[in-house]
Amino acid sequence: FIGLDPSMSDEELVAEIDRRRDEGARGIKLHPANQRFYPNDRRLWPVYQRAQELDLPIIFHSGAFPAYGGPRPTDHAHPRYFPEVLSAFPHLTVVMAHLAFGDFAACADLARAHPNVFFDFCYIINGTEKSPALNDEEAAAALRLVGTDRVMFGSDYPWFDPVLDAARIQRLPLTDADKRAVLHENALRVLAL
Repeated sequence: FIGLDPSMSDEELVAEIDRRRDEGARGIKLHPANQRFYPNDRRLWPVYQRAQELDLPIIFHSGAFPAYGGPRPTDHAHPRYFPEVLSAFPHLTVVMAHLAFGDFAACADLARAHPNVFFDFCYIINGTEKSPALNDEEAAAALRLVGTDRVMFGSDYPWFDPVLDAARIQRLPLTDADKRAVLHENALRVLAL
């Protein structure tokens, strides 16, 4: 995936996308909270337009993120900043990582309103932690609320173990079809594999 600096010029952003795609990149990764921009920042419109033209998905960090040097998390990646992008670029595939750090209702609302948004559950639903924040019933309910056809596996490696995380999904009270969608089929669709 391509990493971009939002402070680059329009021409530099597009040139970087084209260069890296020619080298085999399959998408773009943006981290609004860490990079200190909002997803609906118009500086990124050329990125979204070019990604849409090339059918490159963009994965965003979504939800809270600890602020460096500050007592409160930054809200740069809050779900409220995504609808404008999803509406303006209806053929752009957007993946919101971490299920907006547990804001499942906001994710479900976005999924209902925008067919071009998907989610991953890395960090939020994992099998690495001995005492996970969500028990199995809560994790399955969150996936069902957002839609198992819209959520995919994400490991957040190296912080979490993808083998343990995948094993936990296999244990959740979901149908086999839901598990296949989350662990495999949704990623095939998003990455056009």
